[in-house]
Amino acid sequence: MSRRLSREGLIDETDADLAWRRQELSALRTNVRHARGHAVDTASRAAVTLSYAHWEGYVVTASRALLEYVTGLRLRYDELADSYVALCLTGRFREAEQSTRRIGRHIDVVRMLRQEAERAKFPDQETLIQAEGNLKSEKFRDLIARLGLDDTPFELHYRWLDSELLRRRNNIAHGQAGYADAGFAADATVTVGGLMDQFRTAIQNAALLEKFKRET
Repeated sequence: MSRRLSREGLIDETDADLAWRRQELSALRTNVRHARGHAVDTASRAAVTLSYAHWEGYVVTASRALLEYVTGLRLRYDELADSYVALCLTGRFREAEQSTRRIGRHIDVVRMLRQEAERAKFPDQETLIQAEGNLKSEKFRDLIARLGLDDTPFELHYRWLDSELLRRRNNIAHGQAGYADAGFAADATVTVGGLMDQFRTAIQNAALLEKFKRET
C-alpha cells in the first residue's frame, strides 16, 4: 500500500533530493577544473555521465513524489484535472486488456467515468513515471504532460539535452572515447543544476497551487 505524502513532506523530499544532487554536481565541476593530464578526460566523462544521471533521476523522483501526494489526497474523478484522470484510465484499461472478460472490464471503466463521484484509483507511481535510461525531450514532454505541468521553462533546453548532453552520455556509456571536453563538462553540471531547480519549482507549485485539480 502506498504511503500518504503530505504537501510539506513533498516539499521537504524534493528539496532534500535536489540538495545532494547539486552537491555532487559541484564536486564533479571542481574535479574537472582541478584535473591535469589524462585525468581531465576521465573527470570530464564522469561529469557528463553523472550530470545526465542526476537530471533523469531528479525528474523521475520528484514526479513520483507529486503523484504520490496527489494519490494520497484520495480525490474523486470529478475533482481531478484531465491529465490525472487519464493516468487513472491507463491503469484501468491495462487491467481490462489482461482480463478474460475484456469487454466487460471496458464497460466497467465506462461506468466508472459516468459515476464521477467515485474515488480515483491510480496505478503505482513506478508504472506511471519511468525514464527507462533515456529521458529524451519527447519523453520528458509526455511525462510533464501527465502531471499537468507547463513545459515552457524547459523548451529552450530540449535541443541541448538531446543533441549534446544525452548524445555524449550515450557515447560515453557505450565505451567510446572522447565526447566530453572539459568546458562542456563543467557547463553541463551548471546547466543541469539550473534545470533541476526549475523542475523542483514546477513540482512544488503544482502542489501549492493544486494544478492537479479540475478547473471549475
